[in-house]
Amino acid sequence: MTMMQTIESSLQVGEFELVHERAKGFTRVPLASPPSLKNDDVLIRPRWVGICGSDLYLIAVHDGPLRLGHEWIGVVEKVGPEVEGLKVGDLVTSTGTVACFECGFCENEKTNFCDSAVYFSSDKMGALRSWFVLGELIAVAEAAVDLIEENEPRSTSRGAETRRRELLVLGAGPVGLLLAQVAKDRGFEPVIVDKIGFRVDLARQAGLNAIPFAQALIDPSFQATSVYRPGGTRLI
Repeated sequence: MTMMQTIESSLQVGEFELVHERAKGFTRVPLASPPSLKNDDVLIRPRWVGICGSDLYLIAVHDGPLRLGHEWIGVVEKVGPEVEGLKVGDLVTSTGTVACFECGFCENEKTNFCDSAVYFSSDKMGALRSWFVLGELIAVAEAAVDLIEENEPRSTSRGAETRRRELLVLGAGPVGLLLAQVAKDRGFEPVIVDKIGFRVDLARQAGLNAIPFAQALIDPSFQATSVYRPGGTRLI
């Protein structure tokens, strides 16, 4: 039986999560019913979950237990009493980091460095389950989801939400290109950098502002080099 057949055969009625261990493969583990929601919580039912290359890597190198799935799209089933930006029936996704929004990094909009973060595709949490609860600040509505293949750039771009419009994307591979396009569509001003010439050319052909890595290092006019200074660009 293939991995996908194993997953599909486990999607039965009832609350559950799929847990992977090297010795057992995927096991369907019962979950309790969803808890009562806090004021800003959102109850989500995952509808589509992508199996990423990094998930396959984790399966190959870790004995487990692993809770996989960090590229997902779900449907809001219930919202807490103070949730204003989401409603029942919305399609949502998120970054792979479930941040605390209380530590110093989170207060400075660097949630990817959160001191108390829980990560999708880890021993603690994955999207291959029948439900999970996230805060409204983490689960973001995705009004038009056209392709499941866009899960990763869409969810990754959520981590770039900021009042500043400038973004620096390191790497013009498939994910970097799609991420930059999503960011551009959302009104950001992405600059994509790569050390491989043909990737820079492809990004420019796609209408993106692309710069060779060597130029980014030495060109004083390239403002993205101020990424770590106050007011600099956001790095993704």
